[in-house]
Amino acid sequence: MINLEILIFWNKDFVNALPIRDDDYLTKRFGELCVNFAKRGIQGDADDKKRIKVANTALNYLNEHDDFKISEFESSLEEPEIIDQFTTYKSQYEEDSGHRIGDQFKVSKKEAGKAKQKLKEIIKLDTGVQISLSSEFLDRSQELLEYGYDEQKKMKYIKILFNEES
Repeated sequence: MINLEILIFWNKDFVNALPIRDDDYLTKRFGELCVNFAKRGIQGDADDKKRIKVANTALNYLNEHDDFKISEFESSLEEPEIIDQFTTYKSQYEEDSGHRIGDQFKVSKKEAGKAKQKLKEIIKLDTGVQISLSSEFLDRSQELLEYGYDEQKKMKYIKILFNEES
């Protein structure tokens, strides 16, 4: 993974290149911003499920709208505390990267789809099992995953519901 500081130095300071700020660029950067915010920007006692939910809500907004408007997006986040944290994180992200994303742009469906595919949750269990959940599954995970406890084995379990294997 390329270090952001090296990339900024190389492109901005050394080559003096500026990216083309088209719909693809803005959608891609905003998708990255949302995922980074969910991973590192949410303050307080947010658990992984809440972080994934916030990222998923943000990426769903991009996939469901043709035009991005910051005010509509922020209202999709619902919680005033999360909205305030997002506004602060966005400002810091723009300052650190040197590029303003903007408050309105046409959403590139291609880039919105790519961002959504990158969002995954991995459940790591102490038995060595890892369960990878795709972004499509995350929207419905509450209804398709059941957690429980087996009294005989004295162990927790996860039950996954599905129609057929693909």
